[in-house]
Amino acid sequence: MTSVFEWIIGLFVFLFLALLPVAAVSKSSCPLIFGGGETCGASQNFAVDVSVLNPKTNQMAQGLNLEDGAYPINSLITFRIIIKNQGKNNLSNITVVNTLPKSVTFSTGHGSYDAASHTLTVSQNTLSPSESKTVVVQGIVSPSQDVFQQNPTACFAYRVIASQERETSQDTTTFCVENKPAQTRLPVAQQGKTVFPAVYAPRTPSTGPLPLALLLLPLAGGIILRKIA
Repeated sequence: MTSVFEWIIGLFVFLFLALLPVAAVSKSSCPLIFGGGETCGASQNFAVDVSVLNPKTNQMAQGLNLEDGAYPINSLITFRIIIKNQGKNNLSNITVVNTLPKSVTFSTGHGSYDAASHTLTVSQNTLSPSESKTVVVQGIVSPSQDVFQQNPTACFAYRVIASQERETSQDTTTFCVENKPAQTRLPVAQQGKTVFPAVYAPRTPSTGPLPLALLLLPLAGGIILRKIA
């Protein structure tokens, strides 16, 4: 009985010692960056920061909750992504992948948009030390009604990941949507381009408004003379 008990204790000690290095490695050692994200790699050479426009203050914010205000359905939402070189050397071939939440339909933004994966990819060829690159992404808030089954509001996350060689940096911002339509008319997006609906105005004949009035004058005179007769 004692030997079985000692064998069980020995097995637990062996498993503990075997799994201890794995647990130590699995723990994240990525230093935090500005904007609430984190960067992983040997050195903190660059960082990415994403913010969202506050609908109440019209100022960029690191994240929004229900107290900050919610976007109505079909309203335009604006995100700002800043890529910054925090190292002492030039950086090249930086790729930034923006993953739009399903509640946002892509409207405008510099880069290559893939509708299937709902991602916008931005490539930055070079970035000097202390230099930063700003990218603005806009979308139309269009969540499905399924998300409002329990509450009249819902909150979502917008994630951005930048990579350069073996290093990565990522950041996330949040925003909320309320189940009511927007009051303003928005541009329609087609293949990553903003297209505004056409505005039609009454056309004037090529002869101009004055000749048109002169042409109608005899007709009006005839009607008046007929009434007098």
